[in-house]
Amino acid sequence: MNKYTAVQKLIQLEHDMVKACDTASTKSNRERTATKLREFRQDHVHHTENLGAVLENFDEDVPDGPDAFRWLTQGRVALANLVGLEYDLLGALHNNAEMVANAYEEALTLDDLDAAMQQTLKANLDDLGRHRNWLNKRRAALSDATATP
Repeated sequence: MNKYTAVQKLIQLEHDMVKACDTASTKSNRERTATKLREFRQDHVHHTENLGAVLENFDEDVPDGPDAFRWLTQGRVALANLVGLEYDLLGALHNNAEMVANAYEEALTLDDLDAAMQQTLKANLDDLGRHRNWLNKRRAALSDATATP
């Protein structure tokens, strides 16, 4: 995979994460969680923009939405939504974030990345790490709150 294809794939995954955060934030029954998920959504929008700018600098096509694998990320959130538990909803988002982070890590191994592209990928990956940490902590708090002594 070349660097442009990798960035295009990341943009498609980021578009998918925007939709997943939209779905999850509207389904959460806790305002604190919904607010945080809307913040994450904005991060993903920013990622699509900064990755798009990288591609535009090289006159490459910029995807304007998710790819055919959309069901991989949104499907998890939709299934968790059917269960109706915030714990499961956040778990689905965490799994999605893991999948996207893996795609970033794979892209960072490409040999032909310039410094600006590498910096953008690392910054976006750092955001995903922050998202995953918050999702883990929130799920742990929900698990602790529902545990019976």
